[in-house]
This record gives sequence, C-alpha cells and structure tokens, in this order.
Amino acid sequence: MIFTPQFTEKYVVELFIDESKKDDAIEIIHQNSSRGKIMVTPKVDMIDIESKEVNSD
Repeated sequence: MIFTPQFTEKYVVELFIDESKKDDAIEIIHQNSSRGKIMVTPKVDMIDIESKEVNSD
C-alpha cells in the first residue's frame, strides 16, 4: 500500500540497526531534521529465510 498525503509531503524512514547504534542514529536524525517524530520500538526477532537463523547479521 502506498500512502499519498493530501496536503504536504511525508517521508517514513525505517532503520534496522544494532541497539548499540540507536543513540547515534537518533542524534543524526535530530541534527538533520526540523520536524517529525522518531519512534523507537523494542527489538524484534529477525529470521533469515534461507538459513532459518534467528537474529543473524
């Protein structure tokens, strides 16, 4: 599904990064943005489809 805003342009950026890089990523977003929201969600398991390995890089 594609979201088409009615009044202004909107962007959604999703980052999947290591927990240790979270604060750095938030700071970079703050330095380069003037509005918007940052949502940080808890870790979710990532499963490789081919190997069935959980939380692989």
